[in-house]
Amino acid sequence: MIDREQIGGFKQAYLAMFDQIADPDGSNYPRLRQLIWGAIDQQASALTKRQQSQALSVLTYTTLVTAVACAAADAMRIGNEGQGQQKKVERAGWCLGLGYALSMTHPETVSGETALELLGAEAMTDLCGIAIPPGTDATFWGEFRVMGEALVNRLFALSPLRPERPETLLYAMGTGMGLCTREEVGLRLRLVRGLVARAYE
Repeated sequence: MIDREQIGGFKQAYLAMFDQIADPDGSNYPRLRQLIWGAIDQQASALTKRQQSQALSVLTYTTLVTAVACAAADAMRIGNEGQGQQKKVERAGWCLGLGYALSMTHPETVSGETALELLGAEAMTDLCGIAIPPGTDATFWGEFRVMGEALVNRLFALSPLRPERPETLLYAMGTGMGLCTREEVGLRLRLVRGLVARAYE
């Protein structure tokens, strides 16, 4: 059972990492920041300042949640019985399965303003369709994996990950998505799919 203290810990872990990515002049994770800020700059003329702030949250938190899924798959050695490409395919499928599970378990309506309401479906779809660096970009994927491992270590410091108990991981990922509806999670899965496909190509 997830308690309030654990949820608070999840939020703090994500926020600490978000602050590092959200600072355009920060020194940590430069390639990740370049990807996210580059996507926002491309649409800046079509977005208000408030919408740009929301876009930053959507891109950053969706990337963080995806990094957690990939790091968890690696930590739990999902698909380890396979070899080479087969193992990558199984881990990618497992990560995507978590994403689809999130979309199915999120509510259809929520109380409060969401990113989807502020940005609109078209803008959010465009945002989440950003070009993902190829697997050969060692700097980007090195940052992605280090970030995911750091988050997993902090999120599950008191409650170790177990393959047979995915609900804690799903709850942690859902917390990272923030206040959003099932429709919004579905749109954000476009970015999740893009990142996972590259991470395990």
